[in-house]
Amino acid sequence: RGTLSLIGSSWSFFQKQPILLQITIWMLFVPLLAINEAKRRLQTLTAEMAQEKIVLSMVMLALVLLLIWGVCAVLIVGKRLLAAKAGRSRSSLKVVMREARGIIIPIVLTGIVRTLIAALWSLLFVIPGIVYLIRTSLHSIVIAEENIAYLPALQKSAELMKGHAVRFLGRMI
Repeated sequence: RGTLSLIGSSWSFFQKQPILLQITIWMLFVPLLAINEAKRRLQTLTAEMAQEKIVLSMVMLALVLLLIWGVCAVLIVGKRLLAAKAGRSRSSLKVVMREARGIIIPIVLTGIVRTLIAALWSLLFVIPGIVYLIRTSLHSIVIAEENIAYLPALQKSAELMKGHAVRFLGRMI
């Protein structure tokens, strides 16, 4: 019941904001498909095709950045939708993409910091690293909503997850 209601509310959220369909198709699905195709192609290249491997790797990096930009755009749309009194926010794709550009670097760098801290925790034992990753899983939402990044965003995420980590992990699984 909990998972079905979560899916239902997510679908309702998606339907209230038509721009999400454009973002989902052009900035999430298309880059994911292209990344998968580039990976497949990269595996078939031989050692003699070094130039092609480099070009394909650069294309994959650009696609990953496009994918991250798409995730940032979804966060911006969600922020706007939750702030709108009518439960619907109208804006153009261009405006959303411009606003999303502003949080790409903080999200990427905070993700790198988060991964490094989790790796350090995992040097002790694996479990503390996993617990840290669960507790800081809301970092991108915190960055989009509160315009804070790096360690303060990770701390705020851990604060928000306090007491909810087990239930969150259950939903994620």
